[in-house]
Amino acid sequence: MVPNRRLIVSICFSLVLLISGLVTNTAAAGKLVFSEDFGKAKPGDSVSTVKGWETAVKNGASFIVAEDHSVTITHSTWNGISYSNDRMTYKLGRKLEKGSLEFELKMDAHIMSWSLQIYVGNQMSAFDRNSWRFLLSGDGKWHDLKPLEFDKWHPIKIEFDATADPPFLMFHADGQEILKIPRDNFAGMDMVIFGDYGACKEKIVNHIRNIKVSSEE
Repeated sequence: MVPNRRLIVSICFSLVLLISGLVTNTAAAGKLVFSEDFGKAKPGDSVSTVKGWETAVKNGASFIVAEDHSVTITHSTWNGISYSNDRMTYKLGRKLEKGSLEFELKMDAHIMSWSLQIYVGNQMSAFDRNSWRFLLSGDGKWHDLKPLEFDKWHPIKIEFDATADPPFLMFHADGQEILKIPRDNFAGMDMVIFGDYGACKEKIVNHIRNIKVSSEE
């Protein structure tokens, strides 16, 4: 019985596409170097009770594990301090020059000013009400990234590459690429940091969960 040449060629071509897709997807996913779902934490406890995490809460913020094991970041006091800069921090133990930070975010609808801070190395983005913005420089210049809906979970991803020329950060939300920003002074990421601006008198509440850091090195 003579094999069908067209069938053989079609099968071979399909196998090439399948293998190529698997390689591409594996590369895109990167190597997971850190993940945190706070699944073993006791609801009601501070994030600081979870191994490896530290909190700085001198100015009224709290970082508490919720019943669903997300983290509730609350700022409910205001003592005339415009920006509290309280934070939760995890040291990775190494510097990553190329990789990504991923997490999910939900914002309560009553947020009326600056709240959540997200650090990737020495680069910071933050939320002003529901608008995600990136700090372009130390003199207070910001670039608008994307407004997000209140009271809804949003997957967030920030890719970074300090080995590129120039180094850059790439911002994603809800599975969509938003913006690639070159940053000459970016040298990599060695800590996971979420902060609280606490920039208004109203109560501020944000929720984060499923934190992941991957390496492309």
